[in-house]
Amino acid sequence: MTRGTGPILPKAFRVPAEWEPQQAVSIATPPPNENFDPSQFAGRTTTTIESVHDAMVRGLSGRTKVRLLANTVDEGRTYAKAIGADQLPPEAFEIAQIAHGDIWVRDTGPIWALNDNGDLAAVWMGFDKWGYLPRITGVWAHSDVPNYLPRDLASALDVPVYRTPLVGEGGGKSFNGKGSLICCRAVETGRNPSLEFPEIEQLLQLSFNVKHIIWVDQGPAEDDQTFDVHPEYEGGTLPGRVFTPTGTGGHVDEFCRFVGPHTILLAQVHESHRSRMSPIEAITNQRMERNLRILEQQRDQDGHPLEILRIPLPPEMIYTIDHRDPVWWTMRGLQGVTIEGAIRVTLAASYSNFLVSNDVVLFPRYYEAGMSDLVDQIDQEAQAVIRRAFPDHEIVLIDPHPVNAGGGGMHCISNDQP
Repeated sequence: MTRGTGPILPKAFRVPAEWEPQQAVSIATPPPNENFDPSQFAGRTTTTIESVHDAMVRGLSGRTKVRLLANTVDEGRTYAKAIGADQLPPEAFEIAQIAHGDIWVRDTGPIWALNDNGDLAAVWMGFDKWGYLPRITGVWAHSDVPNYLPRDLASALDVPVYRTPLVGEGGGKSFNGKGSLICCRAVETGRNPSLEFPEIEQLLQLSFNVKHIIWVDQGPAEDDQTFDVHPEYEGGTLPGRVFTPTGTGGHVDEFCRFVGPHTILLAQVHESHRSRMSPIEAITNQRMERNLRILEQQRDQDGHPLEILRIPLPPEMIYTIDHRDPVWWTMRGLQGVTIEGAIRVTLAASYSNFLVSNDVVLFPRYYEAGMSDLVDQIDQEAQAVIRRAFPDHEIVLIDPHPVNAGGGGMHCISNDQP
């Protein structure tokens, strides 16, 4: 039975950092017909969500159990076979029958807390489709709304769950395990418009037992909410009538994360592009440099200065989709967005959207043979940064394109349990 009441997580609990020991990583089956049109990624070896899940399962194998959330046991068995997990032993893989609507379990799943005895608790946030309600119509409007995944998963594991009145998502939060939390002001205020900023800050502290919140201002342009269209952009989300693939509005796992108790990873436009930035890169650059100035003035929970590591953003990746892509239909159903025929979409590509688990980092790689050598160069520079942050971890490189095309990355489609 689910235990725990109210928004107050008992003081004995804390949210651990992601580099602390983990018991399992949950992933989830995608909806039917969710695969993105492979022709968008012609020449790439990774063209489906299953291929990304397959690579993630192999990367975690021998280190962390993978838990597949499936709406039915048969669905789980079929998908396990599709991602090469059906032959794994019980200590490496399990299927849990938990109702859900999509793959984004970082955001729809619980945020886990732990006490000194090793007992778990789960925090259950409100969910409004990343701020897209009530602007959306069709099937997507009802997927994971209301969202009972945190309650049901916690109940299945016999873990107490605490419901916070805050609306939000796990990808919008990064914890150092010592009492500090990174949040993006644009996201947290946007999700909770009825609350004043001091109320949001107080509820974050109470809900997750943190002493200190480090605020950044805005995320990269590639993560802007799709419905935020502008006449000067010809009705697109970004300059040149480019759309984002259902962006979150600034999740920190796209650009700003703890990688140590007082070390923060912050994205930046690659130096090779700064003298000739595209209009979209210019927006991102302005925001990231403002975030840098903000972070330089902040401290951790003990008053220590923050160490800031800069990691490059991948080169701008814009592709074309039409009615063959499920994201096209989702975007077409947004109130205020006018879409007919093929449209240009920017990939939600980021090296910051990685998964850490038990001495391994599942890290994005974008270069494939035939691409510009610059992509390979930036890949390698990003890998050098993550190796500096996690020198004792194995770095497993995975192409996340099909997940980026839906608006997120590997961190977004996983939920690690301490």
